[in-house]
Amino acid sequence: MRVREPLRFLVAEDDSALREELVDALRLGGNEVRDASSGAVAIEEAHRWLPDVVVVDYFMPFTDGISLIAYVRAMVRPIPPAILAMSGVVRAARWCTEIGVDAFLAKPFTLATFDAMVDYVGERRAASMQNPQSQRPSGSDPMSEPRRACVLGVGEAAEGIGDVLTASLRNARVVVVDSPYDAAQTLADILPDLVVVTDQRAHLRVREAAEANGVSCMVLHRTPHAHASG
Repeated sequence: MRVREPLRFLVAEDDSALREELVDALRLGGNEVRDASSGAVAIEEAHRWLPDVVVVDYFMPFTDGISLIAYVRAMVRPIPPAILAMSGVVRAARWCTEIGVDAFLAKPFTLATFDAMVDYVGERRAASMQNPQSQRPSGSDPMSEPRRACVLGVGEAAEGIGDVLTASLRNARVVVVDSPYDAAQTLADILPDLVVVTDQRAHLRVREAAEANGVSCMVLHRTPHAHASG
């Protein structure tokens, strides 16, 4: 993770092994972290603790991720928490971008990719804290907001994607799919403004899908990492 001011992270994930792995990674970055095994517990924790960033599994028992996301977006405070959503169902990328999450990770993903997305969301959060007037009003309808660019990263996007998010895309929603096999479907679902491919095995297939949908495509070189699942 990049050097920045520590933030308060709430991790909501029902898979205990993955939750522990993500919590450890965030704490290694110097952040303050609390965790929850369900959406209901996470809502209580978010109300009491007021995190800066919420990392949420889209599908959880009792109270699901979408209910937690809706609650977090409506939190009464100057700047609602940023949201990094995760799911093993790639179609959830479309649902998450429609309801206004800041970033989405398709499972399984590498810890390097997770770190990169944490850096991106953390930087956005830090910038919003410095300039709260630029943020949407708490509880506003995401469909009524000015459109934010969407970037789809295919492969292990830990290197390069941050450089791709230039000043004009700093406010982008980011969707990352480590698996090249789900990339074409996700691309068609969310129609991003830019596709960043870091998996060389996927670049031809993804380029074809991008061209068919009129989407810009950039190929970057990347070395492999072990995957985190859950």
